Amino acid sequence: MLSFFEKNKTVKPKKHFDVSKKFQDLKKIPPSELKRKLVDIDVRKAIQLPEGYPEEDWIYIGLLDCLYHVSLLQNCLYGDCTDESCPVMNAGSKYEYLWQDNDQHKKATKVSAPQYISLFLDWAEKLLAVDQLTSTECAAVKSPEFRATAKTIARRLIRIYGHMYYSHWDVILERGAESHLNTCFFQFLCFVQEFGLCSDKDIEPLKDIADKV
Repeated sequence: MLSFFEKNKTVKPKKHFDVSKKFQDLKKIPPSELKRKLVDIDVRKAIQLPEGYPEEDWIYIGLLDCLYHVSLLQNCLYGDCTDESCPVMNAGSKYEYLWQDNDQHKKATKVSAPQYISLFLDWAEKLLAVDQLTSTECAAVKSPEFRATAKTIARRLIRIYGHMYYSHWDVILERGAESHLNTCFFQFLCFVQEFGLCSDKDIEPLKDIADKV
């Protein structure tokens, strides 16, 4: 599993910022835009563990939902998030992310944003055996390292949401997908906080969004 990879190796806080590239100032996004959602339900209640349901299985199901949502959102950015427009995987000017796995990228590697997202989805889907019908058929869920693996997936999902908000918010608005992005991110945020899958430090790049969404 990859829990040990995430200790500073794939995050590069930047001391010198590229002022030539314009990123969305998250503080300036009107709260009214961030409040746009697809459904009006109590999400925090909806993601709580059902009585009598195994917690690891519930986390597994929640992660599958998160992967599905990110995949759909990335499709919404088709033609805008490209190797040319986003040669680096980042969340604004302060955070740059490298890719690392146990296969072809054993060392932290600089890749474009769409490459990072594609590599992430392939890696996570393989790890969670998405082609299996139930969590009981997934070896990762039975592993004692499953919780650490879930945290790694959650941290990388935060990075992807960060990139979408910082680099593509205007396009999201143009394509009328802000309700989709806000709904998916809010559900994800409630989920990872409910089950302790990320820390305040992990969420820091998106704090201005997390406080308003």
